[in-house]
Amino acid sequence: MTYMKKGCWLPEGDTEGLVFVDTFNDFGEIEPHRYHLYVSLACPFAHRALLVHSLLGLEEVISVSSVSPKRFDNGWAFDEEFSDPLFNATHLQSIYTMAKPDFTGRITVPVLWDKKRQTIASNDSAGIAHWLAQQWQCFAKNKIDLLPEVNEPSVSVLSDWINEKVNLGVYGAGFATEQAGYERAFESVFDALDLLELRLSNRIFLHGDSLTMSDIRLIPSLLRFDSVYYFHFKLNKKRIQDYHYLWRYCRAAMDIEAIAKTVYLEHIKAHYFYTHDHLNPSRIIPVGPDIDWRLS
Repeated sequence: MTYMKKGCWLPEGDTEGLVFVDTFNDFGEIEPHRYHLYVSLACPFAHRALLVHSLLGLEEVISVSSVSPKRFDNGWAFDEEFSDPLFNATHLQSIYTMAKPDFTGRITVPVLWDKKRQTIASNDSAGIAHWLAQQWQCFAKNKIDLLPEVNEPSVSVLSDWINEKVNLGVYGAGFATEQAGYERAFESVFDALDLLELRLSNRIFLHGDSLTMSDIRLIPSLLRFDSVYYFHFKLNKKRIQDYHYLWRYCRAAMDIEAIAKTVYLEHIKAHYFYTHDHLNPSRIIPVGPDIDWRLS
């Protein structure tokens, strides 16, 4: 994975060799129009923050933009269609070095930019999603409680499990470099999906009839599964459409307009199949599959 070391771009670098990595975790006060959220419409981790932003209806108080779907050796980029509305930067790395000129670490999304302090408030996907869900209720058009106190411990435990077994698990299979590792990751992902199928047999969402932060973790991965992970990451035991309750769950999620409007499958496919040329050397982007998300 490419990264920066003390402000210098190292396209052939390996973050495993880094002793120190810079992080951003300094949220400021809650003020409308103070923050801008940079995402990738392709990235499932950035999708977490985008889902919370959309479900709460924060569009008028926190602006959002996306990077281009195709990522090259110099990292996440902006282009004519997906431009940088704040600084007209060409690459996301410029946003990082504006915040910290000697930045060391990976250039990731999402990025929450604090326009008042002219710096990155956070680049942690889970942290940004939780901050939006917890702190921005006073400005939310839609009063949705994604972290209900009655379920908060179980929401946290299940969210962490989903992150390990599903969110990161699919990458363990897709980026495996030897057969045994791929097979272990493959079985782990489908074991997790089987358990989630069982859990959803008696409820619409993971903790009942209402969405929680656990769903915010799971939905991005499931919505990418049949179009990308099934083929691209060789997770081809079953599609999500082949599960009765997981498929019902996905359709119930996509029946919510605030979720559906954050899903851009063509953007998602363009990113994965073009960017990961070590998995797809031709960089040919599949036309299909056609997916009908309707509940009826």
